[in-house]
Amino acid sequence: MACSLKPAGVATFSAPKDSNITIKINSPKGGARLVSAVTTPKVGDPVVHTVAGNAFSFTVLQGTSTLVMVFGQSGVVEAATVVEDCGGDPSLNPILSVVQTGTNAGFARSLTIIGT
Repeated sequence: MACSLKPAGVATFSAPKDSNITIKINSPKGGARLVSAVTTPKVGDPVVHTVAGNAFSFTVLQGTSTLVMVFGQSGVVEAATVVEDCGGDPSLNPILSVVQTGTNAGFARSLTIIGT
């Protein structure tokens, strides 16, 4: 599986419409876990994604959408990464966001996804 998301600005990525994207969090020390993810298009209803094993997949919609991911923390301090899982060698997965953990509070990250 090849990577589909291409940087298009700060926290903004583009991909061809109907691309299937898998996002996951890499948290080697267990400092963060992915709890939920929702895509909200400019036009249309929000789409709730099923999270399994700190990852989820979604289909890129036409136009601009906001992808919001909610994470939980365990109190372990680390710099976890949110990546596009492109298959193959995990070290080649592009980093979409870096998450600094260290408290027991939850937090959210949002990305803008542009379907072309």
